[in-house]
Amino acid sequence: MRTIIIVEDEMLIARDLKRRLEQWNYRVVDMVRTGFDAVSKVIEKGPDLVLMDVHLKGDMDGIEASSIISRKCDASIVHVTANADDATMERIHGTRSHGLIIKPFCDAEILTVVERALLLRGMEGSSTITS
Repeated sequence: MRTIIIVEDEMLIARDLKRRLEQWNYRVVDMVRTGFDAVSKVIEKGPDLVLMDVHLKGDMDGIEASSIISRKCDASIVHVTANADDATMERIHGTRSHGLIIKPFCDAEILTVVERALLLRGMEGSSTITS
């Protein structure tokens, strides 16, 4: 079963994503609210996929957290955002993102982007942690 960590500071959205993913037989191994927690939990749990909200509360946003995660392990990262403005999109393109989900989202969009990201990850190799 594929494992996923959800990084979302709005718990209603995180729970909704978790419910949807679990109905499609994905295993959500954690839900965290900050970029710092995301980096820590991804390194600790080594998920197949990270659903990363772009705008997080705190000192580290989702794009910065994604950059750190990409240097530490090879989990697929899918960004989630309500703000698809040019500046945000440019920052996302500078990361090793495997997809983008725009809020508000629908089941088909989530499933398609998640499946594609996991397929790309499978082509690149399995998850390993680097020091």
